[in-house]
Amino acid sequence: MPPMAKYLSKDREPCFKRWRLWAGFGKWDWTRVKDIIVESPKRVIWEACTKALGWKGNGGFCQKQDIVDYLYLRTVEEGWELGCGPGGRPYNECNPSELMRKSGTNTTPQA
Repeated sequence: MPPMAKYLSKDREPCFKRWRLWAGFGKWDWTRVKDIIVESPKRVIWEACTKALGWKGNGGFCQKQDIVDYLYLRTVEEGWELGCGPGGRPYNECNPSELMRKSGTNTTPQA
C-alpha cells in the first residue's frame, strides 16, 4: 500500500499562514530528512575521513569540509580511487603529508 497522507485544513495561528500541513496515517516507516543519505563522491570521501580521522559530531564542520574539498580535488587531479589516497591505500594507512600536500606546493587546508 502506498504511503497515505491528508491535508490538515483547520484554523491555525497566523505564523502558519500559507503553510501546507500534512499528516500521514497507516502503518509504514516514515522517512525523516536526517535519514536521507546523498550518494556523491564527496560523501564517500567524508565517510572515509570520518573513519580514518575519528570525526564525531558536527564540531569543526568548516575545517572538516575544507579537508574533504581538498581531498576531492586531489582525488580528481591525481586519479585516486574515491575514499583512498595514493596507491589505493585507505586514508588511515597514508602519511598525512602524502594526503595534505601536493608535491612541489605548500598549499594545504587549515585543519
